Amino acid sequence: KIITKMRLLRRMHAIALLASCAALPPSSPAETDEAGPSERGPVVVNKDGSLGRIGNWAELSETERQTAFQAVAARNARRREALLSASRAPATHTPLTSRASARRSALGACVGGALGFGAGLACGAPLGSWLLGAEAGSAAALGAALALSRRGAVQSADAPSRALRAEGSDIADELNVPDPSAVPDVSDLSDPSAVPDGTDLSDVPDGSDIADGSLDVPDGSGSAPLLRLDFAPNYVPLILSGAKQATTRFLDDEPHLAGVQTGARLGATCDGCADTTRSPFAVLEVERVDVVLFTDLSDELARDLEGFPGGAAELQAALRGFYPSLGESHSVSVFHFSVVYEVV
Repeated sequence: KIITKMRLLRRMHAIALLASCAALPPSSPAETDEAGPSERGPVVVNKDGSLGRIGNWAELSETERQTAFQAVAARNARRREALLSASRAPATHTPLTSRASARRSALGACVGGALGFGAGLACGAPLGSWLLGAEAGSAAALGAALALSRRGAVQSADAPSRALRAEGSDIADELNVPDPSAVPDVSDLSDPSAVPDGTDLSDVPDGSDIADGSLDVPDGSGSAPLLRLDFAPNYVPLILSGAKQATTRFLDDEPHLAGVQTGARLGATCDGCADTTRSPFAVLEVERVDVVLFTDLSDELARDLEGFPGGAAELQAALRGFYPSLGESHSVSVFHFSVVYEVV
């Protein structure tokens, strides 16, 4: 019983955090005035549940900002669907009593509503009395609140900022707090000025010493310098938000990447940003390297991982612009990566 109560307390803290996220003011083109997106950029919910913003938002053009909004919204929608699928999977932990199981199901429903678009806040009153021992009749009111929340979610599925808030669903799965007092204070998250512009994850040198495609930035072990991986300015926000998780390269024109394998770390730099030193804006870890024919590049890769809404045709056109010598008979290397930390 003690363990069950602790789990419920953890979930209540998760709901409080998610409700605060849902209360954030709109930050998408669809919800702002005619002047366009906020000059501070969209709020980004990181995998650990923390909030941030895109570091170089002020340097992007209006078109690049619109592309970033669309890519982030698409990724968040996919992650929300994955969470909903996981919530329907059979439980693998110690079986609960029928009443405890009903409580957990309704609590999960309330979390889903809060994660969606704020309507789940209606769960608050039934949930509070329910955890204090009220009869199971409260579950009916809870279910009704959930139904309203889900209908609102379907009607608003095209709003990028709402899809971005839905990404906060990761918090319910990833919170692992041994003591409720360890949950961070989220009382000020409704104030947009309280949202950080970036997360200071590591005290990293500026990496301005560039030679032969390498950067003098430690990879975490304090050993070898990192190889450089250049990106155009419009890809920077997509990488930092996690919307872009792969990059396709023609190694004949970038031979310094030929030896890169799974597990390697690379310094992501911006070729064309205001910072002319081409300092790294992030450290990436290679998760997989695929070698494919140029003509076999897929729509799924282009849209879901590369950040090209137009699919394979748009990706191939961009690659031809980057690599004039690239032909249809050539093979290209697809580097799948994740962001280890952002260099601030």
